[in-house]
Amino acid sequence: MSHLLFVINSLYTKLYPFDADFTHTNIAPVKSLSPLSLALFVCSLISLIFSVTSANASPNNLIRIESIQKPNLQVVTAINTSRIQISIDLSLSSTSNFASNRVWPVHALIAPGTRVELAEVYAADKRIGFTYHYHWTMQIGDPNARPAPDARYIVPFIGNRPFQVSQAIDGPIFSHKQAHNKFAIDIPMPVGTTIVAARAGYVIEKVMEFPEGKPDPQYLDKANFIRILHDDGTWAEYVHLKNYSSNVYPGQRVEAGTAIGLSGNSGYSTEPHLHFQINVNDKGKIISLPFQFWNNRDALISPSYKTWIAPSAN
Repeated sequence: MSHLLFVINSLYTKLYPFDADFTHTNIAPVKSLSPLSLALFVCSLISLIFSVTSANASPNNLIRIESIQKPNLQVVTAINTSRIQISIDLSLSSTSNFASNRVWPVHALIAPGTRVELAEVYAADKRIGFTYHYHWTMQIGDPNARPAPDARYIVPFIGNRPFQVSQAIDGPIFSHKQAHNKFAIDIPMPVGTTIVAARAGYVIEKVMEFPEGKPDPQYLDKANFIRILHDDGTWAEYVHLKNYSSNVYPGQRVEAGTAIGLSGNSGYSTEPHLHFQINVNDKGKIISLPFQFWNNRDALISPSYKTWIAPSAN
């Protein structure tokens, strides 16, 4: 049974948002077996199949990558369990006696709610086993999305008082230094302020387990957030929310003005505030987009540095 081996290792990176490593050793062909050996072989094979088909996924299970054992080969499969298109890239790290029906690296676009066979892998020399070690990365969003020019975003909080923008593209920049958050804004507000969806769409991700935040790099990946996908393929991010303050769930359709959680101070943060941004996958690169808010009193509001923003109506 020494030729039956399955080892799995995984690692996680925050930036959109997942990377995993797998090592497989295939089963060498067996021409004849004694009844006892056959029984041991079957038990080992069942154990191997269960191991191979166990999936690794991002924390919110947007996608799963499975290696499914079939006679003399394995099929690497992606299952998109979310409502957003996802790009997958597979790259080989090391191989031995490896062959495939696909040229690697493998790139694929996985539509929402679909299963796609990415590659078949098998032994180049059928007389002996094979190994392969690969990693995969994912990126959310349709790379061909076209943001609607007439999209309207209501002010994403309700209450009895306005709040002043503390970080925006036209002012001092503390943390919004990359293309994916260039047009993000920060709005300081008391913990527990009701946050609402700025635009209708589907909840695609929700993280709510982190209790607190600090301006310390170790908190960079510990912010509670909600992502909502809009009908034009863009999505909004509501970040630094209070832990366990949201009743919405991935896959749920929400309308503009629907309460989605409470403001907080989780993650990499200097004070309680709401971080808000609009993103799109622009030909394979996640970028943020400029936007304006709308409310009944002020009509359109450009959320620039030190702008006071009145809440949406309750």
